[in-house]
Amino acid sequence: NVDNIIDLANQLFSKGIFVIYMSTSAVFDGSKSFRKAEETLSPITEYGKQRADVESHLSCFADSVTILRTTKVVGSTVPLFRERSARLRANKSIHPFSDMTLAPIPLKYVVSVLKMIIDRRTNGIFQLSGDRDLSYKEVAFMEAEYLGLKTELIQPIMASQYDGYKEPVIKYTTLDMERLKNLFGIIPPKSEWILHQIFSILEP
Repeated sequence: NVDNIIDLANQLFSKGIFVIYMSTSAVFDGSKSFRKAEETLSPITEYGKQRADVESHLSCFADSVTILRTTKVVGSTVPLFRERSARLRANKSIHPFSDMTLAPIPLKYVVSVLKMIIDRRTNGIFQLSGDRDLSYKEVAFMEAEYLGLKTELIQPIMASQYDGYKEPVIKYTTLDMERLKNLFGIIPPKSEWILHQIFSILEP
């Protein structure tokens, strides 16, 4: 996740190839929302630390690289959401985290931004984020209500107190998107709208 990516990037740079590196909001500690691109990296999870290590190396080749940090990327369906709706339909309880959040962005949205960056070969750091953080607990209730399933089967727990989750909990994931807005006119997508698109696919 670090050494081989850096080695590959070095080989590409030596051939004059422009590089785009997909990074994450987890390069920050989650202590506040809408982190700005120029803020000092402060990862607290292993995943975030590895991404931050690569970012630090790539920053030495600023003219030849774009770093695109994203919040939670979701495709046309999300296995977690499908599994939860299946459990609720089977009259089984689910236990979403109440202290862990996501700011979802659609995969198609990410692809569109990447194409703009490629077409214009724009270097530097860009950030792509949903418009607000939602806890996994909030998302679970939204899903159940949208699908007409029993909300009383939702029994939230805290990731910070759950033995099965060992990493530090990131409270906020949203990122500031000012540069994307200024250069490409892109604004954060609405988190609720994105989730409703996914929930609609889960309907029986």
